[in-house]
Amino acid sequence: MKPCSGKKKKYRDYETIACLKRAKGFTLLEVLISAAIISVLSVIVYAVFSSGVKTWKKAQDMRFLEKSVFGSLQEMTVDIRNCVETTLLPFEGSQDSISFSGLITKGLDREFGLITYCFDESRSSIMKIEKTYPEAVNEEGDDKKTGGKALICNINKFSLTYCYMDDDAESYVWKDTWETEGDSAGIPRAVKIFIELDKDGIKLDFEKMVLIPISLSGRKKLF
Repeated sequence: MKPCSGKKKKYRDYETIACLKRAKGFTLLEVLISAAIISVLSVIVYAVFSSGVKTWKKAQDMRFLEKSVFGSLQEMTVDIRNCVETTLLPFEGSQDSISFSGLITKGLDREFGLITYCFDESRSSIMKIEKTYPEAVNEEGDDKKTGGKALICNINKFSLTYCYMDDDAESYVWKDTWETEGDSAGIPRAVKIFIELDKDGIKLDFEKMVLIPISLSGRKKLF
């Protein structure tokens, strides 16, 4: 009985060893295929996440730009609406600049002077320039458009048009320039502002019409 038992035990040991030899792990090919699949899935997940982050960032940048431009347009609107008519500092306008008399800020004080908004192509910016009354009167020509601060940057286009009343046609007409001499009124009835902005691939257009109360007062209003 004992010899027989020993043979069975020995046979079982051989059988265990044979089973262990037949047992297989992952082959190199299987490992490489698994790694490739994981890499592809990781790239896809990262691409989707990165695209979402870029879209969110672009939307945030666009909202920031809109707020910045709207704030600057509001400042320009207030200045234009509060302009006054004078002889020495008349209202003048072209397609890319506008000058008029109004209240300017000097330190903590407000005083009468000349306000100019113009497009500086070299800086791609809309500049705001404020001159006191003596400074503006003593300067000539384009010297009035020097200095100032950049109000809106990354500008592709800045254009202005001016509205006046055509008495013969009894209708309002828009034109590209404004000079006091020869016009029925020293100040236009309204100014239309157009801004085209481009920053880091974000393109925005803004258009606003500003009515000027001092020019409209006492006259027939069609707006």
